[in-house]
Amino acid sequence: MSYSVVLVFFAGASIHSAVSAIDTASLSSWLAIEQERTSQNSWGGDVSAEWEADAVDAQGLLNRPLSEINIPDIHLLNRKSSFTLAFHDFSHWRLNIDLPKTDEESSFMDFARNGNIAWKLTPTWLVLLDPSKPSPVGHPLHEYFRNATAVLQSFRFGALAAINTSTPSAIKVLSNNQWQANWNSSNAEGSLVVEGRWDERASRGFIETVRITSGDRAGTGWRFFDWHVDAASNLWVASHILEFHGAKDDKSILISLLHLSVTANVLDLHVRTPTLSQGDVLRSNVKIISMTDLRDPMSPNQFVLSDGTTTTVTQSEMDEFAIHMKTKSKIAVWLLIVGATSAIVLLRLVKRSAT
Repeated sequence: MSYSVVLVFFAGASIHSAVSAIDTASLSSWLAIEQERTSQNSWGGDVSAEWEADAVDAQGLLNRPLSEINIPDIHLLNRKSSFTLAFHDFSHWRLNIDLPKTDEESSFMDFARNGNIAWKLTPTWLVLLDPSKPSPVGHPLHEYFRNATAVLQSFRFGALAAINTSTPSAIKVLSNNQWQANWNSSNAEGSLVVEGRWDERASRGFIETVRITSGDRAGTGWRFFDWHVDAASNLWVASHILEFHGAKDDKSILISLLHLSVTANVLDLHVRTPTLSQGDVLRSNVKIISMTDLRDPMSPNQFVLSDGTTTTVTQSEMDEFAIHMKTKSKIAVWLLIVGATSAIVLLRLVKRSAT
């Protein structure tokens, strides 16, 4: 999966509905160009982004006109988690996840990779990892990064972030500058409908609604709000993504972009490996109690404590702790993984439909 920088027409502008008609050929050309841009994987520098996600009561919002939906009026269920991602590429990045407030022991979970060393940090525990090897159980390093970048790319490209290798089976220009593109599939993942609008002043389209209309995931959908040129990054982005999963309101989430910037050399501080003696530069108020080095297969359950002593725990104790952390963080993990579904599921869908 790869992505690219969105071409900016003018900085600091919001999109309004004053448009002129667009023909099918121009719309097809724009879709093809945008899909090609997503494959170029060029941000123009190190990326720093923040967003938050919360479960919402979204009954009836999938089919309601976007103009009738006021984001501040959506009922949040107060299971909010916050995400901060800084990255240069797949080998240099950091993801911070601040979890819903339960207890201090599981209030956050961070992952990072700096070349040939990677690590996971919780309020009490530092785990050193080898990124060249499959992630150990309970420490899904690569999965978290893929999901986080998929969420971020969805703010930039909507469904096009995931369907850059497939040509739509049908494109329609509707009335009032609206358009629709279809990707058909006979497999269990279902068929896809992307709806949007064209803005003549910006010389581009904007994705507003994505729906899976058949198959096992029928009823899943995404809505994109407030497309604008972000002042800090100078990129076109949506401010909010409302994600639905079938008819079950308890599986709907609102993902809101808080910050996005593209600069040079943002990563040095973020990816520096924490230590027992000095802690973490970004979590300066956290005192790390123990560290384990999972790069060493001979001592996977050995902990170095903050006083310098070493202790070994049983595998059952390790499993018990992993289950505890998984239970405490499952809401945030769900919000992250579900929030990436628009990229991951759609990619799987269109790849199969192309075969």
